[in-house]
Amino acid sequence: MKCINCGAEIEADSSFCVVCGKPVNPSRQLRIGRDAGNDIVVNHERISRLHAVITREGSQYRITDQNSLNGIQVNGQRVTSALVRPGDRVSLGGIAELDWNSVVAAFSGTPSGTYPRPAPVFYQQEAPKPKKFPPALLISLIVLGVAGLLTGAYFLFWDDISAGSGETFNIQTEYTYSIKSVEEPEMSSRRSQLETLEDLLAKAPSVFGKDMSQLQAYCLLDVKVGEPQTLPSTGNEAGKILRTASTSITEKDFNSRYEYLQSQPEHLARISEAEMQLTQAKVELKLRENELELASKAPEAKDFVKQGIDLLKEFGNTGDKSPLDSLKTDETIDSSVDQALSDYDTALGNLEGVYDSLNSIKAEVAAVKTDSAKKGGRVLK
Repeated sequence: MKCINCGAEIEADSSFCVVCGKPVNPSRQLRIGRDAGNDIVVNHERISRLHAVITREGSQYRITDQNSLNGIQVNGQRVTSALVRPGDRVSLGGIAELDWNSVVAAFSGTPSGTYPRPAPVFYQQEAPKPKKFPPALLISLIVLGVAGLLTGAYFLFWDDISAGSGETFNIQTEYTYSIKSVEEPEMSSRRSQLETLEDLLAKAPSVFGKDMSQLQAYCLLDVKVGEPQTLPSTGNEAGKILRTASTSITEKDFNSRYEYLQSQPEHLARISEAEMQLTQAKVELKLRENELELASKAPEAKDFVKQGIDLLKEFGNTGDKSPLDSLKTDETIDSSVDQALSDYDTALGNLEGVYDSLNSIKAEVAAVKTDSAKKGGRVLK
């Protein structure tokens, strides 16, 4: 360090100058912090109790951070220890500028032990910050606001929300019916219509994601079956009938109908009973179809039987009236086919009747959409 009297360079721990012989002030340390016992007191929450110390090294000063929370900065750079001189901008905790007049006065030539206490370093008061809501209060206000919005939505829009989105479901099917050789054209048309309808209804549970029977789907959906298109036969195969079927309904309307039907136990019981009738009607129709097929094979043997009877008549003709003359084949065979056709037509009508028996429920369920639209929003009770 340098002698404060003559400026000669001397040892740091010297008590007098070897050049001028005058006593030298011992090394002095200035303590800066928030605690009142420091040499320089900065009373601010960003200043630590002992924030930094300053020692003199010749014509310069060294400032050293004392593990403070907010540190020190010299000319805008954060440091832990640095040589500084008057004019350097030294910031403590980002809020206090070092008072160089106090520092220089503290390191004056006053004899040891008689240093005047440096004046406190004053700092610029931070600009007042806007008051903030306590986090708990802010969260409470947000929760109350959201709850209010949800409550309003419940009463205004709950019917729409609970009924589902406005998405429209479209189900289509293309069905080919193989004509039975024993059927009349009118019977083939009716049966192809039934089977096309059932083909579409079988797809409904997977499309809507609901557990429902075939006849429940019939009551819930408005199905349109297209006109029959007869396809030409090929080879020995009988002809075929091509039909299309389709239905379209919004998710909201379907859910309204479904919930209404599930709330009507008497309708569900009627549909369950019709399911059993439908099974029986299908068994009966299959039985009558087999009987008709057997009866239809009789005309193929009719000519053979007739030829045999004629041959017997020829060999047994004595000029007198023969008992063979009373044998009749055409009427017996034809009447058997007619009866089988009649029985088949009756069985087909029974199957159609099962669906027709549910048309009143179907119409009631279809009206649920209109009733919901008239009702409007949710009614407070």
